[in-house]
Amino acid sequence: SIGVNGIVLKAGGFTINVEDPSAVGVEEIENVSNLNVFPNPVKNELNIEFNLVKSSNVEVFITDVLGNNVALVASEKMNTGNNKINYNVSTISKGIYLLNINTDNSLQVKKIVVN
Repeated sequence: SIGVNGIVLKAGGFTINVEDPSAVGVEEIENVSNLNVFPNPVKNELNIEFNLVKSSNVEVFITDVLGNNVALVASEKMNTGNNKINYNVSTISKGIYLLNINTDNSLQVKKIVVN
């Protein structure tokens, strides 16, 4: 049987102490904020705007809904603050895709539709 404070009373020759679990971890701060992708749906030129909390290596890429890479939009070190990328989607077939923005410590994903 269980006693006060979650202590299991002697049962079969051993004692199990159950302590109240407490959350321990590191607070993660999203490096990408104010993500704006337009127009969406897009026909030709996709505009990607976002703010970096701190300068970071950034990889922006497009995948299909199955996770297959379709296009590498950018892969470079970007500065703290507002960043803008323009990408011509004319080589991508019409459909639904995921725009991924991967930094040193975060991943943002946005659904885009190519018409």
